[in-house]
Amino acid sequence: MQWDASPSAGFTAEGVTPWLPVGDNASRNVAAQREDPASTLRLVRDLMALRRTAFAGQLASYKRLASPPGVWTYRSGRLMVTANFTDHPVPRPRPAGAVLLTTGPGAQPGGSLGPWQGLVTRAAGA
Repeated sequence: MQWDASPSAGFTAEGVTPWLPVGDNASRNVAAQREDPASTLRLVRDLMALRRTAFAGQLASYKRLASPPGVWTYRSGRLMVTANFTDHPVPRPRPAGAVLLTTGPGAQPGGSLGPWQGLVTRAAGA
């Protein structure tokens, strides 16, 4: 990921052209995404913090759970993860636990998971 919005994206000294293209470094850089709550950088940092808190450096079990086509649901330790890889809303898995992290709106208890949305909840009974 680019470091900043400068012409070299923070990889080289000012006036030096990087040997690889930097792409859209004006908006896709660490400096711009650090404070944006909807950024990819923030999502990754929030996921890492949740993993540290939930697992405290320990390995957790993995169990794939039944889910409709296009939806991936699994349980890892005390967490349940659901990802909707379709272009339409799908019902949230039951039983629905407390929402710990989501990639978008619509994660209300008993509600649905929006298109292309991911959700991490506290697993029932955990």
